[in-house]
Amino acid sequence: MVETGIVNLKDFQHVLCTLDCSLEILPLRSHFRDMFPQKVKGNVGPDLKEMWDLFYNGYTYNSQKITDSVGQLQVPLGLLEQPTEHLVQNFTAYIDNICKQRSIALGPFIQSIAVVAPPSPEQFLVKVEDYVPGYKNEEVDSDEEAEAVS
Repeated sequence: MVETGIVNLKDFQHVLCTLDCSLEILPLRSHFRDMFPQKVKGNVGPDLKEMWDLFYNGYTYNSQKITDSVGQLQVPLGLLEQPTEHLVQNFTAYIDNICKQRSIALGPFIQSIAVVAPPSPEQFLVKVEDYVPGYKNEEVDSDEEAEAVS
């Protein structure tokens, strides 16, 4: 139906697939392109209901490449009327999920964080070390530093 044009690909936001039919939809890979189900994206798995809940209730995000080593990601944290605890929970959930995309052994994945509340152009910088794994919070006392030098 996709190949004949009866089903329009613009009607799809996400494509989910169980493990047993992943080989059957392989010929459709060229049609779905970036939407084609992959385990890494979480849209291929044994439990269709779990995937549905994740994609229906969750939020997907995409990064924009700025340079070879820098990218940008903008995601909604919630509404200003929400309790601060809920906003912080959403924030830490995003950070944890984003940091899973790269090994901690390679160093911190996120270099800077700014929170904005559109339509205001104001940016609130967040101390990355408090939320992103991989940063060392080592404070060196000046006396210890002097002893290490001598």
